[in-house]
Formats: sequence, structure tokens, C-alpha cells
Amino acid sequence: YTYNQSVTVDKTITKETKKNSNNEDEDVYKLDMSASSLSKIVNYNSGVDYILMLDVSGNMTDTRMTSLKTALTDFINQVYERSSGSRIAMVQFSQNSYVLTNESHTAVEDALVTVKTGKDSLNNIVTNLTADSNKDSSQYSNSDQAMFDALKIFQSANNDNETDDLGQKYSERTRVSILFSAGLPGKGKNS
Repeated sequence: YTYNQSVTVDKTITKETKKNSNNEDEDVYKLDMSASSLSKIVNYNSGVDYILMLDVSGNMTDTRMTSLKTALTDFINQVYERSSGSRIAMVQFSQNSYVLTNESHTAVEDALVTVKTGKDSLNNIVTNLTADSNKDSSQYSNSDQAMFDALKIFQSANNDNETDDLGQKYSERTRVSILFSAGLPGKGKNS
């Protein structure tokens, strides 16, 4: 389906028969859904602060992880081409949430990396992403903790009155958070 001539959504439903806890056959329906934009990032020169929240739970199959890495690499490269003064922070989540763009793994303003100088570093983080290998990790998708970390990063950035190359105060930037998820509920704080 195409919505508003800009977003295409593909949906596939498959039926599987599995044994339930009483060892009886039970029909289970699996919905695979993907969405893609038919347009590119708006040509925008002033900087934007992005936080990308990345599901690395056991629900992220090899195919999903490959798709995630492709989407992230394309996103970083598009931002670099169109608004290299923008900043990106990445937060991964499974059982816990971790900030990926600074040494201390804490949700502070310095987690935001300027794409102009940190594109290669950001792409290396993407290349090295792996799904949680803990056998119980498919139960966990702690996206609420990732959103809390994103909020802390943005709140910290509110105090940054330094200016970028275009003279814009970092504290006055547009802020965008994007959640990448396998779409399966887990055991987070609010699950």
C-alpha cells in the first residue's frame, strides 16, 4: 500500500501451526511488515539533532539486522550529504539500554556526534551492531529505557549555548528521535 504518495508499506501474513502449553495444535499468525519512504531527506542545511534508538534484542533476526544496518548507513550518509553539521547519537536496547556514541555509555549531550567529523565513527558503530545472543533476550525489548536515554540526551543538549558553523545555537536546534524495532513487545519498565 502507498500512503499520501510518499510511504509504501508491505505486509505479509503467514500462518504457522505450533504446539501450545497443553501440547495442542494452535494456529499462530505472523505479520511481517516493512515501510519505506518514496522521498529522500528534505534538503536542509541547518543542523538537526537526531537520536536513533536501535533494537538489538533476540527478536532481531539476521535479515532484520541487515535491514537495520542498511537503513542506518543510508541515513547517516544522507545526513552527511545534506546537513553535515547535524549531530547523531545512537542508543541500543535489549534487556538494557546503552548509548553507543561516547566512551562512557551515558546519556549526556556529548553523546551527540557531529556527522561532518564523525561519519566514519558512526558508520563503524553500525557495522559492529549485533543482536543480543543471550538465549532469553527475545523476551526483552526495553524500548522505554532507550526513549528515556534519548530524553536525557536532549535535556542535556538544552543547556548547550555554543553555536555551530552556521551560527545556530545547539540548544535551539530541531530534535528528532527515531525508534528502530523488530516490533515485538518485550519486558521493559512499561511493558
